Parts: sequence; structure tokens; C-alpha cells
Amino acid sequence: MSEIFKDTKELEEFFKNLGIEYRFSCYYEKNGEGCHLLGEYMSKIEADLKRSSKVFKDNCDDNRFGRSCTQYGISLLQGRGCDPDVKKALEYFGRGCQLGDNEGCFYSGQLLSGSDAQYKDAIEPNIKKSVEQLAKGCEMSENGIIAAECCFYVHSFYLLGKNGCEKDLSKALKFGIKGCELDNLESCNNLSQMYALGMGTPKDEGLAKKYRNKSIDMMEQISNYRNIETQRT
Repeated sequence: MSEIFKDTKELEEFFKNLGIEYRFSCYYEKNGEGCHLLGEYMSKIEADLKRSSKVFKDNCDDNRFGRSCTQYGISLLQGRGCDPDVKKALEYFGRGCQLGDNEGCFYSGQLLSGSDAQYKDAIEPNIKKSVEQLAKGCEMSENGIIAAECCFYVHSFYLLGKNGCEKDLSKALKFGIKGCELDNLESCNNLSQMYALGMGTPKDEGLAKKYRNKSIDMMEQISNYRNIETQRT
């Protein structure tokens, strides 16, 4: 960015105008996307977490903007700009999920699964609802990384019978395939073993090899990326 702007004053003017643009979009045009961007701007550029969390809350409540519901839930969970409230965070994560934000589905599913001991006293685990939320997030492709994580968690619950979820290898296979399609490494690894051993499906060495090779390719990509980052530092 320093190459684009000639000096610090020009950069400051750019950010000032950006804030004006987001405020106009939010407060005058009542645009949900604009309000969400304003909340991000207040948080990251102005470092005003209190006002930022209020913008996210209002954008969720008034404009039914899913990403803002989830972001306000994160603020509540972490106590960033507002008092921490895990139960209320769960409520807003659920609203985010309902309004099409799969990150809301992910956080809601995680809290309801009871997998995090930190929140067990505040949130009563509900594995059925947890799986529903995560499965919904798995089917949303807008945020592929989060969708892949949602798929993997449902896959692992059914594969191992985790957190009180009834073991179901056919469902584990279904969500494993979806997770691997979205490039989740653990899902691909597990699929290779399931096809090799005939878990929830007839044995198929061809498919076992396919998923094993994809796992190897992904691990090589991760290793190459880490090597590049190490060289940069």
C-alpha cells in the first residue's frame, strides 16, 4: 500500500474518506453490507471496539445481516467492546447461521457440541442441534474454509460417535466426501482409510488411493507454503 500512496497524509486521507463512505452507506442508505464494513472499519482502523460491536448488533437486529450477527456473537464471546455473555453469543451465532452465514453455524455448532470445556457450565450441550448447525454450515459454499471445517466436525462426530452423537459410518462417509471436496486434509485422510478398510462403504482401493494421493498433495502444498514463509522471515 505504501507504493500506491505517495505519503502518510495521502494514506490518512484515503482512510478518512473510506470511513465517510461506509457511514453514508450504513446510516443513510441502510445498507447491510455497508454497515458491516463500517463495523470492521471501526474495529480495525479506528480501534473503537465498543462502537464497532454496537454497529454489528444493530446491523443484525435491524437489517438481518448474517455476518454481523456472527461478528457480534464473537464480540460477546470474547468480551470485545461489550460485556462477555456466552449464552447471548450462542443466540447471535444461531441467528447468523439462520441468515446464511456459515461461520455462525460453525460457532453455534461448536458451542452446542460441548467439546469446549470452557463453556460447558454456561451452555448445555445439545449434540442433535450441534450437528444440525454444523451440517447447515457444511452446505454453505460462500466461505469454503469454514464450510470445510463444518463438514469435518460432522464427519468426525458420526465416524467416532463423539460428544454423544450416535455413530453412523454412512453419514460419516457423506460428510467426509464433502469436506475433502472442500480441501479439508483430515477428511481426505479419513476417507482413504474408510475406503481401504470398508468402513461405511464397500472396500475400494481405487478410491482409497485417490483420497490418499489428494492428502499427500495437500500436505506437500502446506509444507511448501511453510518453507516459503520461513524464507521470507
